[in-house]
Amino acid sequence: MKRHLVEFMVGLIFFGIGCGAIGFEVLDFDYLNIRNENVEEKEETMTYPVDGTIYYFSIHSASINIINEEDKQDITVTISYPNEYMELIYEEKNRIDGKKLNIDFDYGWHHHTGRKAFELFVNDFKNKKLYNYQKTFQPSITIYLSEQNRKYIKINREVD
Repeated sequence: MKRHLVEFMVGLIFFGIGCGAIGFEVLDFDYLNIRNENVEEKEETMTYPVDGTIYYFSIHSASINIINEEDKQDITVTISYPNEYMELIYEEKNRIDGKKLNIDFDYGWHHHTGRKAFELFVNDFKNKKLYNYQKTFQPSITIYLSEQNRKYIKINREVD
């Protein structure tokens, strides 16, 4: 019985030393609340004329920024996304009261993209840097237009 108690205590001591070593190792990591600069982004820009047409944007899984430019005569849409990890799905449909612009992304978490994302994480882990991976893989859509043209766009997460 005494032998088991000694073995348990020795095991507990080594467990404590291991946890302490891991704790000190984790403190050396840099936690960065930015996107990983090693992930290349692709940018696509589309321009739409202001001719009385109402543009219905159906946007899925992307952050949306609207920038007011006073002298802008048209509507410009810039889409940025990490093209190694996802594919842009863009569809334009005519409606009775305007145009529907469906913007979506295929994350394509197939074998090769999942492995690339895992390799990116492991490489960052080896370099003791951890990024905000939500920002890294989050596509963004920026719409540039003037305030008077704001009435020609409608943004919904889903539009029929």
